[in-house]
Amino acid sequence: MASSQTFPVVVRTEIDYRRPAKLGDKLVVHGWLESVERLRFWCGFEIRRPADDMVIATSRQMLAVIQMPAGKPVRLPEDWGTRFAHLRPTRD
Repeated sequence: MASSQTFPVVVRTEIDYRRPAKLGDKLVVHGWLESVERLRFWCGFEIRRPADDMVIATSRQMLAVIQMPAGKPVRLPEDWGTRFAHLRPTRD
């Protein structure tokens, strides 16, 4: 990224808080790729407390890739959807 001067940036974040977490709780974050579009992609997240298997929060983020120093959005490569398919959740 540094050599090409292209960087991912968070454009939008949505969070649903389900349960409180307490100081000292061990939490696990699971992340996955939701979708890839021409100029942006979405990632999903789930934060879970393994001690009681409770979902603490769910989240999704929209990201874009920008070219610096101009700060202009870069079109995502057409193969991203297949190249990163392993990051998508499997359907049962």
